[in-house]
Amino acid sequence: MTYPTWVWWAMAGGLLSLGGCVGREARGAQLYSGQQRPREQVARLLGPITLVDGHEVSALGTSLELLPRCHVVEIGGRVGQVDPRQGGWAATLPHLVYAFQMRAGHSYVIEVQHDAALGFGPHGTGRVVAFEQDPHGRKAYVPFVRNRAEVAACLRSE
Repeated sequence: MTYPTWVWWAMAGGLLSLGGCVGREARGAQLYSGQQRPREQVARLLGPITLVDGHEVSALGTSLELLPRCHVVEIGGRVGQVDPRQGGWAATLPHLVYAFQMRAGHSYVIEVQHDAALGFGPHGTGRVVAFEQDPHGRKAYVPFVRNRAEVAACLRSE
C-alpha cells in the first residue's frame, strides 16, 4: 500500500519527536513556585510519597522536584506496581516519616523492596529503604525518623 507524501512526513516527525525523548529522564512534579529550574538546582524525590512538608502529594506521581533544604516526607498506605512480564504486587506500607536535608543535584529515593527469595507470590515480605544519591551515583542510606527531635534538628539546620 502506498501513502501520500504528507503521511510519511507526519510519521517521520513523530519518530523524530520520540527520538528526542530517548535517553532523557522525565522531570518530576514541581513542588516549588516560579519557573522550572535546571536539574542541577533542584533535588529529586522518588517513591510512594503521601505527604511532603504536611501537603498531600500522592496524586502527583512518584517523581517530585523540590528546592534544596530540609523537607519532611511521609509514606504509608496501599502501594503497588504492575509489570506485564512478571505480574504485579501490592503492599500496605506502615506510616514512616523521613527528614531529608536535601541538596541540589541529589536524589532522595524511598523504595519498597520485596524479598526475592519468596518470589512474586500472593504473600511475602519486604522492606522499605530510603537513600540519598549524589550526581555520581553514590548512595547513603537514610533511616526513618524515630522522634520529633530529629525533625526539629533537620529544620533548624536550614
